[in-house]
Amino acid sequence: MKTNFKFTKLMVLMVLVISSACNKDDNADIPQVSAPTASLSNPNFTTAFFTAGQTQAPTVNWNGDTGLFSLGTNIPGTTVNVSNGVISWGKSLPLGSNTIQLIASNSEGQTSLEITIDNQFSGNFDGAYNTDPNSTTTDFDFEMNFNADGTLTAIDGGISEALGTWTISGTTITSVYSYNAGVSNNTIVTDVMHSETEATISGFWSGGETLSDPASGYLSLDIE
Repeated sequence: MKTNFKFTKLMVLMVLVISSACNKDDNADIPQVSAPTASLSNPNFTTAFFTAGQTQAPTVNWNGDTGLFSLGTNIPGTTVNVSNGVISWGKSLPLGSNTIQLIASNSEGQTSLEITIDNQFSGNFDGAYNTDPNSTTTDFDFEMNFNADGTLTAIDGGISEALGTWTISGTTITSVYSYNAGVSNNTIVTDVMHSETEATISGFWSGGETLSDPASGYLSLDIE
């Protein structure tokens, strides 16, 4: 009777040992999953105004569970490829520096990258101006070519050409230019409005190095 009891006890111990070993082997075959990690060699991008573009794809380690990308910030004109993390922007991207949070998520958590896209103003604009600041009806052909380095060319009626400079604050552009090598100046203060399909600057102009009150006239120009 004692012998049978000892034998039974031994068999139970062996079963427990074998079962424990099998469980360890089974656990060893289960992939270990953790939150992803991601990086981007250069998180800072520059784009010309009213121009679409995209970032590079980030380097990501999904750590056992491939997930998806998303954006943590809602900036007009931006979308993300949920599979590879490439951010695209359209022509409606706001002017200036845009900070975007790119998020990589799987079943165990998430990580995020901060990316900046600097939308720098420039471009050729064509339209017309008038000599009545109280009217938006324009009569005289006018063109302004804004260079990225802050210089500009203004062309009145397709003939007279002036040179000058421009500065921007938010979406307001102040332009100072002269037709006779700086002897006399004109000033234009315009606001920029843009979407995916059009970009317009409109505002007022006057003679002198600042916008006089009242202004001399109104102008509206569209990007070419």
